[in-house]
Amino acid sequence: MTTCIPTKNFNFHCWDEAKISGTWLGYDSTPLTGSLNGFGPAPRSSSYFQEEMTEMVPGPTGKSTALYTYKAAVGRVNLVSSYISATGVTANGSELGGTSLILDDSIIVEVSKPEYEFGEDALINVTVKNDQDTEVVGTLTLRLHDVTPRELAVGPLSPIYNNIQTITIPPYSQITKSFVISQSVYDNHGNYLATAVVNGRYNCARFEVLKAFEITAVVEPSEVKINELFTLSVDVTNLMDTSASNVKVAIGGLYGSNIGESIKYTIDTLGSGKTDSKTWQISFPSRGVHSLNIAVYTQGGDFVSGRVGVKVMEPPRFFLEVANPEEVGLGQIFSVTGDYC
Repeated sequence: MTTCIPTKNFNFHCWDEAKISGTWLGYDSTPLTGSLNGFGPAPRSSSYFQEEMTEMVPGPTGKSTALYTYKAAVGRVNLVSSYISATGVTANGSELGGTSLILDDSIIVEVSKPEYEFGEDALINVTVKNDQDTEVVGTLTLRLHDVTPRELAVGPLSPIYNNIQTITIPPYSQITKSFVISQSVYDNHGNYLATAVVNGRYNCARFEVLKAFEITAVVEPSEVKINELFTLSVDVTNLMDTSASNVKVAIGGLYGSNIGESIKYTIDTLGSGKTDSKTWQISFPSRGVHSLNIAVYTQGGDFVSGRVGVKVMEPPRFFLEVANPEEVGLGQIFSVTGDYC
């Protein structure tokens, strides 16, 4: 069963004002819950949001029921007009606590399969039923969101695909609309949520786009001394059903090492299911845990990253200590102890 987005009191965008050192300042305190935008209300990409949110200027405190920010050129600005509801209609003050879309089984969202190879088109079918004795005219909106954890971590998201069209459904009938989502739309591997909204009602379906490449990185040994060489091995495997050309590989985190700040190379052609393997002898002049970051990507294709670490330690030190006695005469015997640490 596909879990859709919550529909009531749904993570509205929140601006607060706080008195800091005697001055009222505006702050964005929206919780980073990944509410996927659009069912909020959520912020429109307005000049207010894009240009002014990062630079607040002092102003008087406002009412708790309104949304305000500050625009240097004009002073205090009410942002209600910059917010939209789930159906794309400008929100009003009464909607700022969250709009209420209704999950509706008469809207059926289906993907042709749960997983797609990277580069493969995803097919989404939306069926809308009319169980009434009158014709239904409405707006069908299909939105696609990237719901991969890396995207959810940054908070509310804008849809990466938004298709709006008018539909007419005869009495006691149904229509089906098909949508093809190509690689140019989803752009990267991950999990995606397709949501269809019709006249304030919605349903959804999820699918996954698989990785184009697999990275295997190993350091041996994983603990070395300062300036001691270790071996870094990197395997890049093509997981796609087709060959890949001009595969770029970049390895960072090598600052101060014997081979420079980074390693960059290109795999001209990597066949389906094939693996490219390379090794390097690396050393670091300073102690600490060094994290090596590996990125694999193609122009206009998937981006895959990985990480491996190596611990660099100082060489052991030998300490000597005169044990007994601390003072001796000429020709007398004394003992000395030593230890590594």
